[in-house]
Amino acid sequence: ALYARSDGGKVPRLNITKGGVITAGCSHAGDFAHQFHITFNSMVDGACVFSGQPYHCAVTKFPGDQLVKATNETSVPNCDGCPDGETLVYDHCK
Repeated sequence: ALYARSDGGKVPRLNITKGGVITAGCSHAGDFAHQFHITFNSMVDGACVFSGQPYHCAVTKFPGDQLVKATNETSVPNCDGCPDGETLVYDHCK
C-alpha cells in the first residue's frame, strides 16, 4: 500500500524486516530512541541509549517534584499524578 504525503504525492511502502531495526540516540535523541523501541517493539531488535530518560519518566510525578501551572504553553502537557491545573517542569528527569 502507498501512503499520501502532505503535498498529495505518494510515499512507497518500505520493505523493512521485523527485528531488523535498531534505534540509537544521545540525550533527547536517546529519549526518542527509547520511546520508539518500546512503542514498536515487535519491529525493533535493540536500542542504544546514552543519557536518555527512563521510559515514561517525563510525565510521571515523583515525590518532591516541582509543579507549575498547566497552560497551553506548558512543555509537559500530561502528568500522571499531578493535581488538576498543574504539571511538571520540563526535563525534570534529567
